Amino acid sequence: MKTVKITNTNSPFFGKEGLATRTADGTCLCVYLDGHKEFNVFYSSEVEVVGSATVLAATRLAYNQISAKEFPVRSLVNRVRSI
Repeated sequence: MKTVKITNTNSPFFGKEGLATRTADGTCLCVYLDGHKEFNVFYSSEVEVVGSATVLAATRLAYNQISAKEFPVRSLVNRVRSI
């Protein structure tokens, strides 16, 4: 995953940053904004790559995706590694 910034001025998410990954067909990006477990879909032309995913952002996203009060720590670590 990469950290991206939304550059589409017509989007309500303009200027926000999040973690992005390509869709299966490679035409769009799934962007997880502010560590939320839900993603928004953008075209590649609507975002700008800022850098690689940070450990903090990956951990926040992984924790929100698990969305449970109790979970095995190994599952969190493995999910962060995959991000």
